[in-house]
Amino acid sequence: ERVEKELKSGKLSKFHEAVLDHAKNLLELSRSRMNKFYGSWDDYDDIYRGKRYPDKSDMERRKKEEPEKMVVPLAYAQVQTFVAFCILLFTQREFTVELQAQGPEDEPAARLGEALMERDLRTNQFVAGLKQFLTDIARFGFGVLKHSWARETQLIRTTNPMPGSEMISVSEIKEVTKFLGNRVENISPYRFFPDPRVPLSKMQEGEFCADEDEVSIISLRKLEKEGVVAGVDQIKPWSSTDLAVREGNSRLFSQSADGTTDMQKGQTKGMCVRTEVQVKIVPKDFELEDGKPLGEEDYPVHYVITYVNDETVIRCEPMNYLHNEFTYDLAEFNP
Repeated sequence: ERVEKELKSGKLSKFHEAVLDHAKNLLELSRSRMNKFYGSWDDYDDIYRGKRYPDKSDMERRKKEEPEKMVVPLAYAQVQTFVAFCILLFTQREFTVELQAQGPEDEPAARLGEALMERDLRTNQFVAGLKQFLTDIARFGFGVLKHSWARETQLIRTTNPMPGSEMISVSEIKEVTKFLGNRVENISPYRFFPDPRVPLSKMQEGEFCADEDEVSIISLRKLEKEGVVAGVDQIKPWSSTDLAVREGNSRLFSQSADGTTDMQKGQTKGMCVRTEVQVKIVPKDFELEDGKPLGEEDYPVHYVITYVNDETVIRCEPMNYLHNEFTYDLAEFNP
């Protein structure tokens, strides 16, 4: 509650600034490493898609209306064969995740667990996500999934009969739980930022892991209503200068023909860049405006810090997962 109050205050407090600087410095450490791979990944993706650019001889053949050189889509066929085999492997049984009971007394719990996880996977359209995950592994050498526990609500109108009458009813708006369970989403390798000081196979041993994406203000307001984030009203749009600097080392923005990015066009529609950093911090090292530390712990605790457009923190809280790990699942084609 103290953090939420501070993020909604409308001023950049010392705590807000300290948390923002800490998260951004760690992310820039990763960004400066990860963006070195983008050129190679672009080449791999072009090969996968069978894309090639016309050379001088192609242009001469085009003038003569003769066939130009083409690419045989061998890499595409290889990737799709790998993806198809793995999907068949994962989906050949009734349940994607099977649980083995330790004894007869565990059998009901195992069956319930399987059914619940299968429900969550189907709700998340897992087969489509799995295809993207496997394609990323084959194209870029690794793929990333992000999982979280979510409670989604919605407002519905209910009608109840008035006491003593069956003909007249009273209408009221009621908030109900729409979904409660696991959320799984794909993270593009271009938008994933692990701690570069440890290998990908030891991702969980790093100090942080992060991802970023373009989201709408409307979606953030929904999260604010659900109590996930705070201070959405304080978000400021990108300046053209900040945007130009950001585009130099990021693959977030799509360039249009007139030189204006989709992001710049989208500012009027309420688009922004959301960056989530899962980081191990010592709560006692960060002091809020009331003079008290963020927490009494003098040892590292997994926190999630979310900031928007590189300058507004909208979330800072302990992750509180029992597994005490980052909520990213990463697989390499060849570790």
